Amino acid sequence: MSELDGIKVFLSGGMDRCADDGIGWRKELREKCLKSELNFKFLDPTDKPDGVAPETGIEKYVIKEALVKGDWEFAAEKSREVRHVDLRMIDKTDLYVVYIDLQIHACGTYNEFFEAESQHKPLFVIMAPHHKKYDIPLWLVGIVKEDEVFEGIDECVEHLKRIDDGKVKLDDRWLRISV
Repeated sequence: MSELDGIKVFLSGGMDRCADDGIGWRKELREKCLKSELNFKFLDPTDKPDGVAPETGIEKYVIKEALVKGDWEFAAEKSREVRHVDLRMIDKTDLYVVYIDLQIHACGTYNEFFEAESQHKPLFVIMAPHHKKYDIPLWLVGIVKEDEVFEGIDECVEHLKRIDDGKVKLDDRWLRISV
């Protein structure tokens, strides 16, 4: 029996200060879930449906260039669009996964994190490879479960597989409503 079949997973983590726009770890997680036969739908800010409110590649530089040129209103409007779409994706998700690299500033990530927490979503934390589980920001310790903080993508995928196989019991945060 597949406990997690078809769930929607939001992938959160730094983007605008990342050399690869935060695409690399997201791609790796998606590929490893697929290889593990985890049938998830991913809501990924680096790969938004229909190109809505893009914030990677050239779009990131368009916003930054507007700031440099003094066009605050244009940059603010684009930023509001990005925030609106990203937070709306949180509304639609069943599981929130965040990748934390303490060496990269992640402003929107924490906004998304607390939005998912306010909606009582399961919160999974993947620490970047050069961090240990217990490097997690202390503010988050009271919010996430210890067994849902992972030292790398592989640990997270293994845990998801155990949940999917019924070896880890789902709690009341895993609320899926079919309409």
